[in-house]
Amino acid sequence: MMKREKLRLLLVRPDLAGFVLKTIDPPLGILSLSAAVKKDFGDAVEVRLMDLRVRHQNEKSFSETIKAWRPDMIGFSALSAEADRTARLARVARDLHPRAKILVGGPYATSTPLECSEKTGADVVFVGEAERTLCDWLRCLGENGSATELPGLVLRDSDGRPFLTGPAELIEDLDALPIPDWGGIRIEDYHFGNSMNWFNAHKRYASIMTSRGCPYQCIYCHKIFGRKVRFRDLSLVMEEVRMLYEEYGIRELQIVDDIFNVDPERVIEFSRMIQDSGMRLLLSFPNGLRSDILTEEVVDALRSAGTYMMTFAIESASPRIQKMIKKNLDLKKAAEMIRYADRQGIITKAYAMIGFVTETEEEIHETIDFILNLPLLQVSFFMVVPQPNTALYDLTKEFDRDFDLTDVPQYYGNSSQYSEGADYDLPRIQRWAYLRFYFRSGRFFRLLLRVPRPMHFLRLFVVSGIEGLFRIR
Repeated sequence: MMKREKLRLLLVRPDLAGFVLKTIDPPLGILSLSAAVKKDFGDAVEVRLMDLRVRHQNEKSFSETIKAWRPDMIGFSALSAEADRTARLARVARDLHPRAKILVGGPYATSTPLECSEKTGADVVFVGEAERTLCDWLRCLGENGSATELPGLVLRDSDGRPFLTGPAELIEDLDALPIPDWGGIRIEDYHFGNSMNWFNAHKRYASIMTSRGCPYQCIYCHKIFGRKVRFRDLSLVMEEVRMLYEEYGIRELQIVDDIFNVDPERVIEFSRMIQDSGMRLLLSFPNGLRSDILTEEVVDALRSAGTYMMTFAIESASPRIQKMIKKNLDLKKAAEMIRYADRQGIITKAYAMIGFVTETEEEIHETIDFILNLPLLQVSFFMVVPQPNTALYDLTKEFDRDFDLTDVPQYYGNSSQYSEGADYDLPRIQRWAYLRFYFRSGRFFRLLLRVPRPMHFLRLFVVSGIEGLFRIR
């Protein structure tokens, strides 16, 4: 326990102002950090959460909170696409409260830790899973100790230069972590915008993770949670689900594991537990399931448990590209399982990536045609933007020494810096692919008939879909 007066910690999820098709889901990262700090320190550390993406929060309310509450530490959990915004908010915080420690974590900090430290001016950058390292760092702070022996931090030397203390360590026992601090936010704030699922079967939804990590080798991925899959005990998962259902009125779960179906028996057991619980829940998988390891038995189990939507990350239908990016998806098996899920009445969605380094226009159309020939009802055609410190970024530099990622906020695929040097018009191909997908073969109307809340879907489609389509550049 700390030997000092109560500390104040403000954890912030930055916004991405002016971005098209932005999604707003409950911020699991800062919810989990808050829960860990409260478990370890109790009343010794007061924690508040701010999500600047929700409707009533913005830079003005952020500034007002700092001036009124005077937190000792201000921590940001950000995506790489939010790098510029995070740096600005960090400067605002520094100007308003120079004595506060500025902390940054999340995917942005993990993928480019030293650059993150330089750009944001952070006092501490947390690399990887930060529940344990944040608590360890707080102990050092409270005891006036040195944090240089703690792995997974970027600190500053006596000259102010950032240095990495050592490789981040994964949290092996996820069951040792407390349930995310759902009481730290207003769950109602997330029931009005676009979720990662884009539309929801029920407006009262929550995102949950039942595992961390992915064993596959895809070269475009940062592997934030590592290649070793670590599972939460299903009884503890169900404890969280029951709490969300009874205390917060949640009726839809969006499961966002990196690879939820890596253990088929566990999926079937989870489905059984949901059915036996007496809770009337809907399930969806916006982060994607690995389609070529799915089975009919698993699809049936998930459908019986309330699954109404599945997302499948295809990425490319070119065998050469599949091999190059090391996804190595069995496209035939993937197509079989998509067709089977559709026959069970499940809304099927695919993710595709177009514009890989060395990819030809013919290979791009191979992917688009593969998608068009499946009974999918939704698709996202992402333009490839290689992210720093991934194998894809290094590969792209091998073929184009002048390639430089200068526009990080384009992570979501509105433009591709690399494709600007290609001999095809990638934005035009992307635009045409969307038009062909949604407005041919009656697909849009089949989707409209299957979505649980058609008027909600239509509003999102008109407001977000059309705007995004015509702002692709």
